[in-house]
Amino acid sequence: MTNFIQRMVAKANKFTAFDYGIFKVCLVVIGLWLATVIPRFTSVNPWIYFIIWLILGAYLAWKTFKK
Repeated sequence: MTNFIQRMVAKANKFTAFDYGIFKVCLVVIGLWLATVIPRFTSVNPWIYFIIWLILGAYLAWKTFKK
C-alpha cells in the first residue's frame, strides 16, 4: 500500500493547472452526489460548507502559486 501511495504522489507532482482544475471539478461533483445521497448532512447550515470550501480553495491556490 505504501508503494501505491508513493507512486500516486509522484504522479500528482507532475499535474498541470488543468489537471488540478479537473481534480477540483471532480471533488465538487462527488460532493454534490453525496449531498443527494445523504441529505441529513446537507441540513447543516450551508455557510459551513462555503467556509470550508473557501479555506480549502485558498490553500490550494496558495500551494499552487507560491514560489
